[in-house]
Amino acid sequence: SRFTGMNFLYNAIVQDNSDITVTYLSRAPEWFMKKTHTRFLVNGKFPQGHYIGRTNYSSDEHKLKTLRALLESLRPRKVILIGDNGEFDPNVYAQIVREYANQGIEFHQFIRIVYSETFFLNKATALHPGQVGFVTPAEIALELEKARLMSPTTVKALLEVVVKDILKPKRRSQTVSFAFPEYVDCRDFQWQWDESLAQYPVL
Repeated sequence: SRFTGMNFLYNAIVQDNSDITVTYLSRAPEWFMKKTHTRFLVNGKFPQGHYIGRTNYSSDEHKLKTLRALLESLRPRKVILIGDNGEFDPNVYAQIVREYANQGIEFHQFIRIVYSETFFLNKATALHPGQVGFVTPAEIALELEKARLMSPTTVKALLEVVVKDILKPKRRSQTVSFAFPEYVDCRDFQWQWDESLAQYPVL
């Protein structure tokens, strides 16, 4: 099951940034999960991108070393990192930003609040300064609009789809898309986009 609207968000980012390169980076062993994850991305209508699962490195090193290699190879001016607080994404992203602080790269870090730091001490990883916590694609879209990486027209279209889907009642038998799966505990999430309410009434 995918999170509601994430495929729409990824496609919207690609639509508004024609020079973007999309990479799907997973800690899961590539030999074990690549086919499943690739099928998920195709069936979920995510944009085309390069999938990288874990091969040579330990799970602790994989994302860090792969991100370094990607940055050295692609030499991007702007980077959007999307992860969650259920593993090591906040720590990995913060380290990458520190390491490349003098390279002139504009980083945008988004961390889904999947677990509460208070109630899931062994699972939740705290966010670092500069990281934006989110629970739906709406928050990412609003931040990317501020950074001029998504147009207001695109954001409006995304919000119309995402909010309607979030508010639509879901039956337990429906497993295609979930805004808030049962395992998610996002009570630590802080909404900080009140200034956008007038611009986007659907919010």
